[in-house]
Formats: sequence, structure tokens, C-alpha cells
Amino acid sequence: MSAACKKHKLEIHDWIEKIITFKHNTSKVPCEDQKRITLTCAQVDNILLRTALVKYHPQDHAPEWEPVVEHHIYDLACGTCGNFYRDKVIEEARKLGIV
Repeated sequence: MSAACKKHKLEIHDWIEKIITFKHNTSKVPCEDQKRITLTCAQVDNILLRTALVKYHPQDHAPEWEPVVEHHIYDLACGTCGNFYRDKVIEEARKLGIV
């Protein structure tokens, strides 16, 4: 992943990686089994699109993804409606074989 992402803000890539890593950590995966996760733009597109569809994002606006951290837990939210997507992002990442 390059430092300059033309399709997404780099922080969205980083936040999804942190969400997945956080899930690994809370699942007590042995340290030697944890890998540095790097996402491509296509993977980020798929995760965000499927997440929005699964969550039944309102149709009156397009999702505007913003990274959020609360109580040291990483999350993604739509900046317009405030819907949070952490759990669905993890589920979709697993379906895509990222996790």
C-alpha cells in the first residue's frame, strides 16, 4: 500500500487494519500467528460496500467514512448519520479472506 491512496483516505485503510488487528488481539491469537495486515483499495472497497449494505445504510446519502476511537476500540462510522460499522467490517473482512 502506497503512502498516497487516490481512492481512499489512507486513514481508512489504517483503521480497518487496526479494527482487524484489535479483533485478533481480543480473540487471544498467539503473537506468532498475528500478521501485519495490508489492504488494497479493492479490498477496502469491498469491505465498505458490503458493510454499508449489510447495515442497511440509509439511501438518502452516501456513506462518508470516518475513523473513530473510543475507549481504545477502533471503529468506523458514517460522518452523516453516525452509524457505526466495526462488527460488520470484521465479518466482511473474514468473508473476503482478509482475516
